[in-house]
Amino acid sequence: MPNPSVAKQYVVRVYASADCYNDVVVTLLPNTNCTPVCTAPTFSASATPVSCVNGVLQVDGKICISNVSANATKAGYSEGTVYSGPSYAAANNLPTGGCLVTNLPNPSVAKQYVARIFASADCYTDVVVTLLPNTNCTPVCTAPTFSASATPVSCVNGVLQVDGKICISNVSANATKAGYSEGTVYSGSSYAATNNLPIGGCLVTNLPNPSVAKQYVARIFASADCYTDVVVTLLPNTNCTPVCTAPTFSASATTVSCVNGVLQVDGKICISNVSANATKAGYSEGTVYSGPSYAAANNLPTGGCLVTNLPNPSVAKQYVVRVFASADCYNDVVVTLLPNTNCNSTECNLNISEVTVLGGGSCDCPGTTGGSKAKVSATITWLGAPTGAKINVVLGSQTVVIDPATQVSPVTVDFTNVSVGTGKVTASYSTGTCSTDKSYTVPSSSGFDNLPPVFSGIPSDVTIACGSALPTPSECNGKR
Repeated sequence: MPNPSVAKQYVVRVYASADCYNDVVVTLLPNTNCTPVCTAPTFSASATPVSCVNGVLQVDGKICISNVSANATKAGYSEGTVYSGPSYAAANNLPTGGCLVTNLPNPSVAKQYVARIFASADCYTDVVVTLLPNTNCTPVCTAPTFSASATPVSCVNGVLQVDGKICISNVSANATKAGYSEGTVYSGSSYAATNNLPIGGCLVTNLPNPSVAKQYVARIFASADCYTDVVVTLLPNTNCTPVCTAPTFSASATTVSCVNGVLQVDGKICISNVSANATKAGYSEGTVYSGPSYAAANNLPTGGCLVTNLPNPSVAKQYVVRVFASADCYNDVVVTLLPNTNCNSTECNLNISEVTVLGGGSCDCPGTTGGSKAKVSATITWLGAPTGAKINVVLGSQTVVIDPATQVSPVTVDFTNVSVGTGKVTASYSTGTCSTDKSYTVPSSSGFDNLPPVFSGIPSDVTIACGSALPTPSECNGKR
């Protein structure tokens, strides 16, 4: 019969015959004291707080067991004081290293865990342990050591540079990174964002010149929370004046030249005997220099001349020549360019090669008023006329203009109604640089010298114009 959960009654009947029997009631009591023979395992349990690595709490809290009895087989753990972990079937075998768990986080307050060691499913021992929080996690810091200095900006020939420096030296071996900031309290980059130690030793090399002393903080890190600060003072440079050895030189102005009576555009300003410390040069009109700065000026000219194409001035003109040693170190010399006022042609390639006279004399035949009828022709030759110049050919009040730019030498010009007598044909450039002339004679009524021999016998007072017909006897009025 099975074990009843509570007392259970039964009736027992014994027969003598079908109708002859006796009943007895009996009670079957439950067996409530049937337990296995269990020898509970024994062990020690402990909880180890999380560790601290240079100020950082690790996730390595542990619950470990030791002194475990030989009948122990499996183990488990759970939070709290009443075990709620895995059953015997699901529990792990005893840990080889002795720890049930090795990655518990740091609790904010003390936290309890139950460790259970099984001998069998219903034979086990529970031990409650407490995991304490790690409240004293600060880095073990050996602060780095170093020296720091601030170097004022330099002065280059009177110009303050932007090269103030904050540098470090004698840096201890545990230093890893460095930063700086203005003021006496560090406000620069964090350990993560700051730079590695500078190779050249300087944290910054381009600080401007302060108007007054200015403080900076240099910070050297060993780690994020392990560092040393040093305050340095950057003093202003208040004594920046150029140390100038002014360059020496001679300067001269050369008047424009004259070529065949034509003024050239070749006035020069040249320098010589230039000292070795000279580097650049410039010039400007007037007596006060207004030319290019040192930065914009040209290097010293190879041929010695700063300019070679100055025009001829109408009056004496002054120029300032400046030779630089540096931006603020230079020497000025004033020179005077004189005008060329004596530019006359020494060789005139303008010529009147031939002058011819056609006609002459007078005719007082009836019906005529008489008068001059001569034509004078002049042949003009030239070579290398000045640019833009015209040739003015003049006879008395008559002028003929030749343009060498559009006409080719030689050119013959005619003058009509030229009076009897001797005169000159003059040819000159409009620039006034060259002039030439040639005489001519228009004959009077006496003689026949101006007529070809074939016309002998014609009275000398009869004028035969170029292209006219010979006079008739009636026109000569019986003159022979």
